Amino acid sequence: MSIHTVEKVLWDLMAMPHKKEAFASAPDAMLGEYQLADDEKDILKDWDVRTMTDRGVSPMLTMISWMAVRGQEEMPEYMRRMNTPAGQ
Repeated sequence: MSIHTVEKVLWDLMAMPHKKEAFASAPDAMLGEYQLADDEKDILKDWDVRTMTDRGVSPMLTMISWMAVRGQEEMPEYMRRMNTPAGQ
């Protein structure tokens, strides 16, 4: 997993409204702009935050990106995902 590229995507989703909009409307096209493996694209599209952090992605960046894209009202779902072991 390219931690740096996944973190770049998360940063861009948080910092660039046009990336967030592109991800919402056409995630495959938006993620195609980055050099990501297929499993990395799936993890990002599924917002598999537990797998991201288990693989070394910054938990703070993951959380901030989640809030930027999914909204603060979705934090209970973020916490549920973070507290569920990967693959379950």
